[in-house]
Amino acid sequence: MNIGRMRHRITIQEPIESKGAMGGTEKTWVKFHECWADIRELAGREQVIDAQLTSKLVATCFIRYKANIDSSMRIVHDSNIYQIESVINKDGKKKMLELPLFEFR
Repeated sequence: MNIGRMRHRITIQEPIESKGAMGGTEKTWVKFHECWADIRELAGREQVIDAQLTSKLVATCFIRYKANIDSSMRIVHDSNIYQIESVINKDGKKKMLELPLFEFR
C-alpha cells in the first residue's frame, strides 16, 4: 500500500429507506465513513439505456480496510458520485480494500 497516493478525501455513503409523506418509501444517503483514498479513473464507455445514450466512467478506489462496506454504498469525491460495484480485500489481510466504481454521466 502506497500511502502517498491516497490524496483524495472521500465520503462513503449508505442508503437509508424511510417512509415518505404519501406512505411510499424514500431513499436518502447518509455518511457512513470519511477517509483518504487513491482514485484511479480507468476508462469510459458509452451505452444506450432506454433509448438514451449515456456514458459510464469506470474507476478504482483504494482505501485502508474498513469493515461493513458493501456494494449498496456509494462514494462522493468533490462533485463526483461513484457507485461501488464490489468490495475486494486486496491482500486478504484486512489492510486495504479495492473498490471498483462506476459513475453515470
